Amino acid sequence: ARLEEELEELSAAKKLLHGEIATVFNAVFVHRSRDTSSEIRSRCISSLGRAVQAYGDELMENSYLKYLVWGLNDKAKEVRSAALDELYDIYEAGNDAWEHKLQLLTERFKDRFVQLSTDSEASVAVKGIKLCTLLFKNGMMTPDEKGWTELYECLNSDEAEIRSAAAGFIDEFYMKHMLSDLYEEDLKAAGDECTPRDEFMLKGLVELVHRIMEYSAAENYPPLVQ
Repeated sequence: ARLEEELEELSAAKKLLHGEIATVFNAVFVHRSRDTSSEIRSRCISSLGRAVQAYGDELMENSYLKYLVWGLNDKAKEVRSAALDELYDIYEAGNDAWEHKLQLLTERFKDRFVQLSTDSEASVAVKGIKLCTLLFKNGMMTPDEKGWTELYECLNSDEAEIRSAAAGFIDEFYMKHMLSDLYEEDLKAAGDECTPRDEFMLKGLVELVHRIMEYSAAENYPPLVQ
């Protein structure tokens, strides 16, 4: 009986705490997240992201997560950057209890995640590419009918940091996933006559670069080759 009473007390305290969190969130965060100062908006996003990571069981809800996603559309680059940072950390730290809700979040906003790979700010674009790479590795995202063309085309960027991030994505998706699967199929079919793995992978990479160059302007060739 005593144990039941303690459980009821804890349940009541937890319910009260949730109510207080919601009250503070609505009274402070909601208003400050729309502040005219981009620094304040950015800090709001960062604070919310850390709170979600710390109290995911309580805050892993659309009523909170939507503010992080809305930050991706902010006109200020520092706010978009902060939103990407927090989303990346949340996905990276995600546990089994969060998986379903994170998958729903991904399905709803994956197009926006991919769009950010071509953000006008190089630093934001890099984070967008890295988020997409993480989501692919985690099994949260798969290519659409366009095959993630935007991410491939980032290899044409004039910005070295964007090309580097795109190369990381290509390595994870195209080299480790697509080409590896194709090699295993070729190996089963050809046996001992199969092309050596390193040669097969190099040929696949060259073919990819060639296909991208077919649709690229000549002035983009030097950064692409790099």
